[in-house]
Amino acid sequence: MTSTVWTSPLSGFLDRADPYRRAGSEFRPSRSSLKLAVLRNAPVEQEGFTLAVFSSDGDDDKRHYAVDHFGRIRVLQDQDVSGLQDLYSGVQGLPSTGGFRNTWVLKQPITSRPIERILLPKATLPADPAERYDQEFLETGVQGFDYNVRELDPRRPVEGYDQLPAPLWELTGAVLEGRAGEADKDDAVLDYVRGLLGNVF
Repeated sequence: MTSTVWTSPLSGFLDRADPYRRAGSEFRPSRSSLKLAVLRNAPVEQEGFTLAVFSSDGDDDKRHYAVDHFGRIRVLQDQDVSGLQDLYSGVQGLPSTGGFRNTWVLKQPITSRPIERILLPKATLPADPAERYDQEFLETGVQGFDYNVRELDPRRPVEGYDQLPAPLWELTGAVLEGRAGEADKDDAVLDYVRGLLGNVF
């Protein structure tokens, strides 16, 4: 199994972000401002939420905002927003895997590893969620992500790729920082964000 080490200019982007100075109850972005959602599907966490990024908090549309696994709200730095946007474009340009939830599977000795689900809106989202989420989102999954393993499972080839493509490797590693640390969950913020996502779980 080929090993490598994940690196990215986005490393630590949530730590660099500014804290949200208003109460969580005042964070009311619209669905149309959603730019990214990251979920986790695993045997012990089938509807796990990892991260969402918005281009507005419902009031200020000059900054981008991230909500992490715990419901903590952060105001992203402009250079990190640009870096994320470049990776969104890179992921959108990848071929389909032809598999379940468009999932890229890393070569791992243990099966049934978590799937990190990356959802990018295909267009500006309307106020009401569609009946089927795949009408609204381009989904790309990564199963068995590891910061030290990039080699794909040879039993699941994707158009000649033998490693996780660079933009997907970098984006997945960055967004999983949304699960770092320990904190009490802000269920009110998380429930609001889940409501915006619609039928993705």
